[in-house]
Amino acid sequence: MINHAIPTKVEIEVALTKGIQSGLVIICDGRYKLNEKHKLLFEKVYSKKGGLFSMTSNLYNELNSQKFEVINEVEVSISAKDYKSAIEDYLGSTK
Repeated sequence: MINHAIPTKVEIEVALTKGIQSGLVIICDGRYKLNEKHKLLFEKVYSKKGGLFSMTSNLYNELNSQKFEVINEVEVSISAKDYKSAIEDYLGSTK
C-alpha cells in the first residue's frame, strides 16, 4: 500500500475556498469540480516531466506563477461528519 498523507479538514476547507474564490474550482450538482475554463493549465501541469511524484510540486509552482483574482467570497466549511465519512470512504478504497 502506498503511504498517503490525508489532508486535515482545515486544509481541505482552505484549498476548496481558495479554488472556488479564484474560479479554479466550481460546485456542480453538489460536487466540487475543476473548472473547464482552466483545463489548459491543468493539462500543462500533467504533461510535465516527473510523473505522479512531481505533480503536486508542479501544480503548486504553476498556480503560484499565475495571478488569480478573487471572483467571489465563498468560504467552504465541511462538517466533521462529512469529513469523517470522506476519510472512511477513502481508507476503504485503498484496501
